[in-house]
Amino acid sequence: MPIYQIDGLTPVVPEESFVHPTAVLIGDVILGDRK
Repeated sequence: MPIYQIDGLTPVVPEESFVHPTAVLIGDVILGDRK
């Protein structure tokens, strides 16, 4: 899965998160539980 930085922002993907192999994450993205 590609993860791209843009304007100094890099996606945050915890180990326990599932992201489909064909997904593309770019920029201001934070995955995880809503606590």
